[in-house]
Amino acid sequence: MGNSNGYTSVSSWRDEVSTTLGRLDERTKNIDEKLDLVCTEQENHGQRIRTLEDIESNRRAVNKKMVALYAFIVAIVTTLSNIAFQVFN
Repeated sequence: MGNSNGYTSVSSWRDEVSTTLGRLDERTKNIDEKLDLVCTEQENHGQRIRTLEDIESNRRAVNKKMVALYAFIVAIVTTLSNIAFQVFN
């Protein structure tokens, strides 16, 4: 014989509530663990992004210096070829 909720006694209701709370507690722990994993992955990806941004910044700086070096070499070769042309002409 049970009441309208299907429980035969207070202890059966208490056991059901305890079991439900235990499942909720376990699910909460699982969610916390998954969130910790997600946060760790996000931190790792953030570090990778910062590293890639540093590499890109360095690449741009090196590229600017190489362009300046090429321009300097072209200017020297042009000047020397003009001098040589004037000397031998």
